[in-house]
Amino acid sequence: MQDATRDHLAGQNMLRDGRVDWSNLVKAVKTLLLDRIVNSEDEIADKAMSVTQIRLEVLGDAHDDDTNAQLNQLVNGVVGIATKGRLQKSLENGYVLCSVRVDKVPVRFISGDADLVDRFNTQPQVTSAVRRTEAAYAAINQNTRRVALLTPRKPLLLQKAQEQLATAMPLDGQS
Repeated sequence: MQDATRDHLAGQNMLRDGRVDWSNLVKAVKTLLLDRIVNSEDEIADKAMSVTQIRLEVLGDAHDDDTNAQLNQLVNGVVGIATKGRLQKSLENGYVLCSVRVDKVPVRFISGDADLVDRFNTQPQVTSAVRRTEAAYAAINQNTRRVALLTPRKPLLLQKAQEQLATAMPLDGQS
């Protein structure tokens, strides 16, 4: 982290023991987005915020492109929509962090609406998992085609992959 970024964070009370105070940063972003809860798709354009907008509200403008870019990266580290995202893990009471593009710009918002959560959080993650699965299948096909000693192992490799997928996402919803 650049000294200018560290100085800017210190001025915003976002450092603790010389390191990013993630809990304070998450709390600030959470407060900001909870004040803008999206309850219908019509509200997304007005209430959802880009990483840059969130950074400006929470951390301000450092008046330096490199520092602002680093601050944006820190905000990005907070607003991941996956279950392990820092902000996502901090949400409770029926709210979920979602993501969509508005005018080609990725934006984040918090919602408790089941349809919005499904469309802008669950489905993008499922689509991503399917794409990764397709890539793994293509890798198995490629590798068993290129490496002769792997060819007889292809059925076993595919079976093992299927078992791992079934374990990761059981149909009964139990994990």
